[in-house]
Amino acid sequence: MTVLGASATPKRRGFAAECRRQARLAAESDRGNGALMRFMDMAFDDLPDGDPSSAAAARAQPRG
Repeated sequence: MTVLGASATPKRRGFAAECRRQARLAAESDRGNGALMRFMDMAFDDLPDGDPSSAAAARAQPRG
């Protein structure tokens, strides 16, 4: 039995072109929605170390 590595996995014809097309569409969408990107940046900044659970814990801490 021969086991193929990930790099040896056959791809469907046009797979790479479809990946490029979808990446281009996602980039265009991101550029066209500045308000969403600002919101996502602010939400990410709320995460002390990039962990959503630690952000909730930080908000639960008393301030003052």
